[in-house]
Amino acid sequence: MWLRIYEILWYISTIFLFPVTLKKDKELFQKRWAIELPRPSLKQNIWIHALSVGEVLSSIPLVEKLREKCHLDIVFTVTTKKGMEIALKNLEGKVKLITFFPFDFPFSVRRFVERISPYLFILVETDVWPFLMRYLSSKGIKSFLVNGRISPKSNERYRRFSWIAKDVFNCFELCMVQSEEEKEKLLELGINKEKVIDTGNIKFDRKIEHVKKEEKNYWRRIFRIKENDLVWISGSTHKGEEKIILEAYKRLREKVKNVKLIIAPRNIKRSEEVLKMAQDMGFKVGLRSKLKEEKEVVILDTIGELSKIYSISDIAFVGGSLVPFGGHNLLEPAAFGCPVLFGPYVFNFQEIASLLEKEGAGITVKDVSDLYKDIFLLIRDSSLRKKMGKASLSFIEKNRGATDKVISLIKERIDEDKRRHT
Repeated sequence: MWLRIYEILWYISTIFLFPVTLKKDKELFQKRWAIELPRPSLKQNIWIHALSVGEVLSSIPLVEKLREKCHLDIVFTVTTKKGMEIALKNLEGKVKLITFFPFDFPFSVRRFVERISPYLFILVETDVWPFLMRYLSSKGIKSFLVNGRISPKSNERYRRFSWIAKDVFNCFELCMVQSEEEKEKLLELGINKEKVIDTGNIKFDRKIEHVKKEEKNYWRRIFRIKENDLVWISGSTHKGEEKIILEAYKRLREKVKNVKLIIAPRNIKRSEEVLKMAQDMGFKVGLRSKLKEEKEVVILDTIGELSKIYSISDIAFVGGSLVPFGGHNLLEPAAFGCPVLFGPYVFNFQEIASLLEKEGAGITVKDVSDLYKDIFLLIRDSSLRKKMGKASLSFIEKNRGATDKVISLIKERIDEDKRRHT
């Protein structure tokens, strides 16, 4: 009954949504409404969906292992334009098709599924849509949730409509989640306990390319960093955080002169805004794309460079955590042996944040005073800085292996299916 009501609501909302999406971006509109479909029709493939940048990056080792173990073509979908950009950069040539995920509108889902004809569907982390899950189930197409995670906001909504959430999540053949905490969330909703498995976090398995000394020297030259300078990188920052970071840096500069600050706003469209803020506070500041001389503060206004730039960082702060956004990937700087600082709002990465602190690799900072105090401590105490850096590397290494568990469970189901049909 609820699914019928859901469909009716979609038909009603389409009256308003259809013209808005058409006006906003015609190409994206045609693909997400499944008006423009992939050509030619595809058969017997694995369909993987990743919402945006973080999920796409998590999917890379998964795609590589699936190609190696399952020998099926892969159709890869994303929801956001930034996600598409990262998918094309990292997965083009490795998958059969990269395209946009259809709206959960009955007409769109049916047309898209019919065209790509998936053998099975893999959803990475989140973005569960009711009609799609029920439709795939009705067609006998197995679905798998991989690296499953439920944010506090989503969990609250699922608990309020638990009878619907239970129905939708039980459409999955398996729900492979990041942690015991995520497993408990699904079990509390009444999901069949045999379907929910804690496989660990596949983010640990993302291949971090070793950055050679020559490349590090290249990046230091780009940012006009001198030999004795220390580098503090604040990555993926949100509105409200840069002011705190710059205030802490201002206090730091009163005591230590050889520290350079690189700020990477999560949305690069905010680069000019952050630049002006730093200028108004009296800093010598420049944009990465226009840098011609040494600056105290550099604003990263380019896409796709942050993960490499962490390699020259002595200390890293990861944003989206001093404001109630939920944090961003804490593993990127940790993988380069950085002490990792973050704010209290890390509910998207709560287990990783807790483990980083437990392992002596991470520190929670609550405000500008905390941030200044801990950065100053790490700047002054090189042995502590190195100890935390080693703890970061050790933490990454001992948590690898989730992707292999996921592939093994999916392949087991594929093999069972083949045996039944032979």
